[in-house]
Amino acid sequence: KEELMKQLQKTNASLEEEQEMNEILIKTVSHDIANPLTVVNAYTDMMISKAIPVEDRNVYLEKVKLSSNAALDMIGRIRNAIVTRTQSELTQ
Repeated sequence: KEELMKQLQKTNASLEEEQEMNEILIKTVSHDIANPLTVVNAYTDMMISKAIPVEDRNVYLEKVKLSSNAALDMIGRIRNAIVTRTQSELTQ
């Protein structure tokens, strides 16, 4: 019974540690994705409101493209990490 309690406590500690790491990861990823999306949002608002002259729009569209690609890249890396982790857990 004592051994089972020790194992249970160890498992609980491990789960709490994993939960804490997941929370940190979610905060970091949210921040990293929010930054490029903020750029996309700001530049599209500026173009819609005509605050950017027509002759400069291509420059800003390129920035929008780079920022959206950065967000998509981050999402892709997260998906790959999840797949890798899932496959690793299945083989253990």
